[in-house]
Amino acid sequence: MVFEMVSLDPATLAIVKLALLAIAGMVLYLYATSRVNAYVRKNNIPLEKARELVNATRVIVLLLVLFAALNILGAVANIALSTSILGAVIILVSQSFLSSFVSGLYLVASRSFGYGDRIQVGDYIGDVLDIGLISTRIKTPNNEVVTIPNSIFLTTEVKNYDIAGSEKVVEMEDIGVSYSSDLRKAKALVLEVIKEYAREEPHLLADPEPRVTTSAFGDSSINLKVKFYVDDVRLRGAIASEIRDRVKEAFEREGIEIPFPQRVVRMEK
Repeated sequence: MVFEMVSLDPATLAIVKLALLAIAGMVLYLYATSRVNAYVRKNNIPLEKARELVNATRVIVLLLVLFAALNILGAVANIALSTSILGAVIILVSQSFLSSFVSGLYLVASRSFGYGDRIQVGDYIGDVLDIGLISTRIKTPNNEVVTIPNSIFLTTEVKNYDIAGSEKVVEMEDIGVSYSSDLRKAKALVLEVIKEYAREEPHLLADPEPRVTTSAFGDSSINLKVKFYVDDVRLRGAIASEIRDRVKEAFEREGIEIPFPQRVVRMEK
């Protein structure tokens, strides 16, 4: 009724409606999220579920605003001006933004990973702090917070180290013994070291059993491949480091040689 009483051309009317819609959308967004947060606090909902509720509320409000905006743009009679307004919207909301937004909806729906999961995205590895509609934040082992656009998750391989059970395999392929050493004895020593350490370290699992195999014949050594399991992928580096230290001590004690790189040079006259 208000718009019928004021004499405005269709283009100006559409702009006014869009401005009012933006204000109404912001008010609705703030009100809806505040109500959800109040509901979360009142019912002591776990943090992960609370974040999912907030994200779902954001999605619903944004979709409602987007739907209303499209209706307003469709009501503009001047086709040329409609195209101009739509073009301005497309410029303001860039392709990367739209891609990240759509990817954010996919992440919320697919549950590829959750809050606190240890994931690897390209060169980044860390624990998930927040899953937003536009970007996701992770905390790296170096205590750095990295913000990753959600569009990256649709074009890059994502590894979730916390989604497929508690046992996480760790492989080490950098233990070498000399060709003159007793290979079977060396393998038995490595297994003994791991099993003994597992009795001290609860995160190093004795079941599934660790394995030691021959991986390659190197230039200066026979290389062993060691496979063991941990229940927390965040500790694999520290556990692997301790195992290397103990293996070195055991080799020295039992006379198993870890050789230096060697080269044989022949001189011919």
